[in-house]
Amino acid sequence: LYGASYCVAPGDLIKIAESASIKALCPAADKICSSYSTWANATRASIVVRGPSTTLQPIPLINSPTVIGSCDNLYIDISSSAGGGGRKWTSIDFNVASSASIDLSKLQLFLNNITVFFPPTPI
Repeated sequence: LYGASYCVAPGDLIKIAESASIKALCPAADKICSSYSTWANATRASIVVRGPSTTLQPIPLINSPTVIGSCDNLYIDISSSAGGGGRKWTSIDFNVASSASIDLSKLQLFLNNITVFFPPTPI
């Protein structure tokens, strides 16, 4: 593929390169297959990557202090969240609620405009 940071995603097209010489692995325990040289190479083909038949639901996990001082930075750490399939999250939306009658719309807007989550950004 295109480096360690590239991940295949559903809808991507994978092609066997013209220069590739791909054969099945010799199943013998000693890896000696006398007829190996007569085995055919894989045919030049391309496939479209399909998504899983059953998708994983994301599991958000937020780590942050329960109490901070008035001059302290607030760190919201979502790095322990799961369900991204090894990929970066394509979108993150916060919904801020309070049991008190407080307008939290500015905080919610601020959180939803953060673009760097790893490492946690001080607020």
